[in-house]
Formats: sequence, structure tokens, C-alpha cells
Amino acid sequence: MKRKIYFLMTLIVVVMGSCKDVDKASEKETPLPIQPPTKSTGSSQVNVSSTETQDYKNRLHNIVERMNKGFGNVPTTGNPEDDFSKLMITNHFAGIELCELHLKAGQDSLLKMVAQKKISLLKKQEDFFDTYQFNFTSGYRPPVKATFPKIKHLEIPDSLDKDAVFAYVLSEYNQNTIAIAKDYLQKGTDPSMKMVAQNIIKKFASELQEMKKIMNNHWNYK
Repeated sequence: MKRKIYFLMTLIVVVMGSCKDVDKASEKETPLPIQPPTKSTGSSQVNVSSTETQDYKNRLHNIVERMNKGFGNVPTTGNPEDDFSKLMITNHFAGIELCELHLKAGQDSLLKMVAQKKISLLKKQEDFFDTYQFNFTSGYRPPVKATFPKIKHLEIPDSLDKDAVFAYVLSEYNQNTIAIAKDYLQKGTDPSMKMVAQNIIKKFASELQEMKKIMNNHWNYK
């Protein structure tokens, strides 16, 4: 009888030990849950609603459209300096609006710094063109209707936040401004005006490259 009891107790111990081994094996083989990757946008606007971003995009586009209409309404005279200064006043006014809007709505500190520097540069150049217009005394020339580059409604991905939208629009704005300045250099004659045009091309091209780096680092823009 004692042998039977001892045998049963031994069997129970062996079975319990086997169960523990199975449990340990199961624990080792069960993978940990995979955490979804965290998307980095380079700004603090990860949770901004698509409706808010779309509204911001529309406001930027409205500024661009007003600029494009302004280009079409410029009373060109055929004098390259007069025409260029009028176009730049319209162009710079819109650029200041774009940047001031982003200073209020944007989050990315680097892009806000770009916007602030841009406003300072545009205001200085705008003063130059305003002064030129005020002192312009050339004789009458027949009006000439010219075609100037216009910013199109950009195909901006809906997944981007307001900082990225601003970066896209400002980059296109820079390209547009460079094109107008290059067009003037082909027909301009005033040394001081040509120097300003060259400075615009240099400054805006440099900023364009800086913007592309920011966009590539933040949103993999190519």
C-alpha cells in the first residue's frame, strides 16, 4: 500500500513539473506585441485635423490667386524698370501675407524663422520699388500686355500638416519670383534695378535650396 501511495505521489510531481516546463516554453515562444511606428513630421502638428489643414491651404491659395490677378491687372507701359517694379510690389505684398499668415498658424520653429526673415527681406525690397515708382518720371510709352509666370494650385498631399503646406507654397512662390527677375534682366537697362533683380535671384534661390532641405528632412520631399 505504501508503495502505491509513493508511486502516485512521484507521478503527480513529474506531471506537475512537465506542465511548468510547457508553460515556460510557451512564454518563450509567445512574441511581444509589435508597436506601430511613430510617424515623424518634423513639427508638433501631428494631431491637426485635416479640415483645419485644408482651411489653411485654401487661405494660402487665396493669397496666391489674388497675386495672380494682380499680375494680370498691372498697367504695363513697355518700360522694363517700370513694369518690373510694379510686378515686384504685387509679388512682395503677397509674399509678406503668406509669411505673416504662417507666423500665426505654423508650429515648426525653423519654418517660422524662415518666414520672419522673409518678411524683413520683402519689406526692404518693397520700399525700394515703392520709391522707384514714386520717382518714376519717364515719358509715356504705349501700354504693352505681357504674360508673367503664375503660381498654379499645387497638388499638395492631404496627409501633410500646415508647416509642410507652407513649405510647398513658399517654394513655388520663390521659383515664380526668380522667373520674373530673370525675365527682367533680359530687357532691363537700369543698373540699380538690375542689381536688385540679381539680389532677388540670389537670395530666393538660396532660400529655395534651404527650403528643399527642410522639406526633405521633415517630409521626405524630393
